[in-house]
Amino acid sequence: MNEEVKPSISVICPVYNAQDYLPDLLQSILHQTFQDFECLLVNDGSTDQSEAIILPYLSDPRFRLWKQTNQGAPAARNQGIRQAKGQYLYFCDADDVLDEHCLAVLLAAAKKNQAEIVSAGIEALDKPKSFKDKIKKIIGKLEHREAGWFDSPIPGGKLYLRSFVLNHELQFAPLRLSQDLQYYLEALLCAESFCFIDEIVYYHRSDVAGSISCSYGKRIMDIEKCFDIVQSRMDQMNEGCALAKLIRTLKLRHLMYQWCRISTLAFEDQQEVEEWLRKRIKETIKQGVIWHDCYLHYGEYLCKLILHRR
Repeated sequence: MNEEVKPSISVICPVYNAQDYLPDLLQSILHQTFQDFECLLVNDGSTDQSEAIILPYLSDPRFRLWKQTNQGAPAARNQGIRQAKGQYLYFCDADDVLDEHCLAVLLAAAKKNQAEIVSAGIEALDKPKSFKDKIKKIIGKLEHREAGWFDSPIPGGKLYLRSFVLNHELQFAPLRLSQDLQYYLEALLCAESFCFIDEIVYYHRSDVAGSISCSYGKRIMDIEKCFDIVQSRMDQMNEGCALAKLIRTLKLRHLMYQWCRISTLAFEDQQEVEEWLRKRIKETIKQGVIWHDCYLHYGEYLCKLILHRR
C-alpha cells in the first residue's frame, strides 16, 4: 500500500462570522502560484453564512473543514495544528488576503536557509501608508538590531516547520489579546534557525468590526499574561539572563502601543486601563530596556501622555 502523500504546507485558518471577507481569503489561497498545500478551515461557531461560503471549496480535496463551538481563534488554530499533515504550517486570518506568491516565497526561504521559522513582510489592506508610517519604517530599521524579534507578530507573514512546532509543543494561549505575539516569541525562543525577508506576502485588514485587533477594552491587560507565558518559556530553557532585557524591551514597546488605544475604550474602562498601563510602563523601564530599540515608541508615548493630561 502506498503511503499517504503529505502536502508541503498546511494552511490553517480560524473562521468566525467572516462572511464579508472570507471569499477574498479563499480565492487568494486557491490561486497561489505554489499549489502543494492543504487548507484547514476551522469554523469557530460562526452564526452567519461563513460555512455556506466554505462548502463549495470542499470539492477540492485540499480544502478541509472542522467545526467547533465558539472557543476563540487560539483554540481554532491549535485544532488546525493537531489536524495538519504538511511539512510546514502557515496561519492566516479569515478577513485577510495572501499575495499570490505568498506560500512560494515563504517555502523557498525556509528551504534555502533550512529555517524553522520564516518571517516576511505584511501590509495593511484597508488603509494607504501615510507619511508618518513611512518615517516609522525608516526609523524602525535603524532601531531594530535584533533581527526578527521586532517583526509584526501577525501570523500571516510567518511559516513554521511543523516538526519544530510539535517538538516544542508550541500552542496559541487562550488570551483575549496578544496570542499571536505570545506564539511568535515562544517560537523564536525555541528556534535554532530562522530567517527574515522584506518581501510583502500578506495583506492584513486592521479595521474589521468585531475582530480581536479592533476590540480592546480591558483585554488590553492580557499583554501582561502574554509576557508571563514567554517568561515561563525562558525560565524552562534557562535563557532568562541572555534575553531578559530584549524581552523587556519588547514588552515596553507593546505596552506603549496599547497606551495609544486608550481613547478607543469605553469611558468606564479608560481610567483603570490607563493607570494599569502607566504602572506597567514605569516598572518595565525601571527593570532596564534596550533604548535604541524603543526610542521611537517612547517618544510617541510621551507625546500622547502630555496631550492626554491636557
